[in-house]
Amino acid sequence: GTRPPPSLKELVGIPLRQVENGALVGGPDVAARFASELWAETGVVIHVVRRAGCVVCRNEAYELINAVRPRIRALADGNQREVPFIAIVREVAPTKKVKQDAGPKGLGVGVFQQEYWDNNPVYWDEGQLFVKAMGNRKWSLPRFDNPWWKPWAIWGEITAGLKALKDKGINGNMVGDGFTQGGVLVIGPGSQGVTYAHFEEGDAD
Repeated sequence: GTRPPPSLKELVGIPLRQVENGALVGGPDVAARFASELWAETGVVIHVVRRAGCVVCRNEAYELINAVRPRIRALADGNQREVPFIAIVREVAPTKKVKQDAGPKGLGVGVFQQEYWDNNPVYWDEGQLFVKAMGNRKWSLPRFDNPWWKPWAIWGEITAGLKALKDKGINGNMVGDGFTQGGVLVIGPGSQGVTYAHFEEGDAD
């Protein structure tokens, strides 16, 4: 069946910290803001990012900015305030496993924001409460004893998909946790609630 969207009650009080170029704005002591501030006046489109270095996630971000946002702007036709596009990340360097954001061993939040998110706002959900509200869904490998499990076929699909993204100019890394799935939420102004929810499915990267 269709998964119901998160309720506004689950989202309004989530504390978020703004991220710029892969680092917390103002350092670790700046107070968080509540998620409800993001959509209070204009509504918001939120990309809940599985992993900032994930090529699939970067492609989703690129498509949201370059394909979806122009359509929303066209619908508004200058009569409304622009709906912001916000990305929510689950990890910001340094973490227990990753010391930096930049470079081949970094999380790549800065590159995600600059190259694929058009420098739109990025926030850190330290408690990972957005993915929890979306069901805290995990990607897992199929069991090897399943009769349909054909790793060579799946690997072929994955490599073909990655090549298509690379040909499109989308690159990534394998740093960070890519097993908790994200998605996209469209939240209306005020107390309208979630008007659209896309739950990410498919392979980890």
